[in-house]
Amino acid sequence: RITDRHGWLIRRDNNMLIGNLLYDMVRFYDENGVETDMQRSARIYRMFDLLLSPSAAEQSADTPVEQAIQYIRSHIGQPISVEELASTVCLSASYFAHMFKRRTGFSPADYVINSRIERAKVLLVRTQKPIAEIAEEVGYSTSGSLINLFVKKVGTSPRQYRIQHMSKAIDAVCKTDVPFIDTDVPEL
Repeated sequence: RITDRHGWLIRRDNNMLIGNLLYDMVRFYDENGVETDMQRSARIYRMFDLLLSPSAAEQSADTPVEQAIQYIRSHIGQPISVEELASTVCLSASYFAHMFKRRTGFSPADYVINSRIERAKVLLVRTQKPIAEIAEEVGYSTSGSLINLFVKKVGTSPRQYRIQHMSKAIDAVCKTDVPFIDTDVPEL
C-alpha cells in the first residue's frame, strides 16, 4: 500500500523522524532489546502511521469536501442544495453526497442545517438582532423555521438560548479579578 501510494522512493515531510525511528529500532534489536508484543506493535504502528499519513502539501490541498464546506460557510444565508454543492466541486450529486458523509459524518443537508444553527447561536449571543433578522441572515425565510429547527437541534428556543448564554457571559465578566477602572475620572 505504501509503495502503491508513494512509489518506491518515499519523499515525506517527516523523513528525518522516520529515519530516526528506523535507526532506533535497528539499534534496539541489535542490542538484544526486550519488549512486549504491545510495545513492538506500537513501534510498527507508529512507523506505518508516519509512512501513510498525508504530507503537509496533501493536507493543505483542498479536497472537494473542504471546498464544499468553504462554499457552505460563505453562502450560509442563501439556499444551498446538494446538487449545487456537487456542481461547485465538479462531482455528481450522489457521489458527492456519499463522499461528504464519509468524510464529515453528516449528509450535506444536515451539515448545512448544523452550520446555520451554529451561526445563529453566535448571532444570538453576540448581537441584539431580532430572531427574524437572524433567521433571514442564516438562510431561513421565517423565524418559525429557525425556531423549530433550533428547538429540535439545540433543545431550547433561540430566545432562551440567548438569555442563558448572555447571563453566562455577564457572570464571567463579573467574576473576573480585574479591578474596575473608571477612565473618565481624572487622576489626582
